[in-house]
Amino acid sequence: MRKYKNYLQVLTFFMVASFLLSSLVIAQIAVAKEATAQSSGKTASSGESASQEELAQILAPIALYPDTLLAQMFMAATYPLEIVEAARFVKEKSSLKDDALDKALKEKEWDVSVKSLCHFPTVLASLSEHLDATKRLGDYFLDDQKAVMDMVQTLRTKAMEEGNLKTTEEQKVTEEEKIIIIESANPQVVYVPSYSCTYVYGSWWYPHYPPYVWYPPPPRYGFGVGIVVGIGIGRWCSPNWRRGDINVNINRTNNFNKNVNIGGKGDRQSWTHNPKHRQGVAYNNK
Repeated sequence: MRKYKNYLQVLTFFMVASFLLSSLVIAQIAVAKEATAQSSGKTASSGESASQEELAQILAPIALYPDTLLAQMFMAATYPLEIVEAARFVKEKSSLKDDALDKALKEKEWDVSVKSLCHFPTVLASLSEHLDATKRLGDYFLDDQKAVMDMVQTLRTKAMEEGNLKTTEEQKVTEEEKIIIIESANPQVVYVPSYSCTYVYGSWWYPHYPPYVWYPPPPRYGFGVGIVVGIGIGRWCSPNWRRGDINVNINRTNNFNKNVNIGGKGDRQSWTHNPKHRQGVAYNNK
């Protein structure tokens, strides 16, 4: 009888030990996968991407922004808490402009994309005030950059077909092999457009997903006051529409930034998300 009890005790011990060891291995594998994802700038995901309707809804009010500004917004949206901090800083230090603002920004630890948007206080304030939408935009971009950028091109095509996207005194609009590019007419002056989505795109084709309202839209289409920027702010990044990512030129950020999040080597490189600047905000796991 005693031998039988000893046998049961030994068997129970090995079963418990086996269970604990298996649990430890599974946990270590999970941690390793998470670390790999963070080091590569990717986030955990169930594999469910945003629908075309969702992308159109969130992008419609900003798809006609100049390319370089839009690229900055995409990157910065992946760091929502830093956007809030930067918006508060700009509001408190509204007297700082140009070189003085660059000097102050150089001491901040925010991502370079967030710093750059400090030169566009209205845009930055809108992103901060609509934080849920900003986080959605950032999560969509992290999940599938090319899908986001392709939808921008779809929206621009719609606006052009309606006759509402063209070259003006404020902007230069060109089409190269079905890719629509929007640039500032003057490289050192950026005009942020303000428009009614139902006007510029015509009849909205996703009735259950109306365009998001980032700001009270005007009746039609117009521009705000031109923002004077140096070559660093206006030309340090640009979308690569065909490849579906963003080019970054590190040498053009030196005036307001100590370093930049990039991948690879050289001056002009592809942007890579840095989880450090996420500041603990949860990633999108649908």
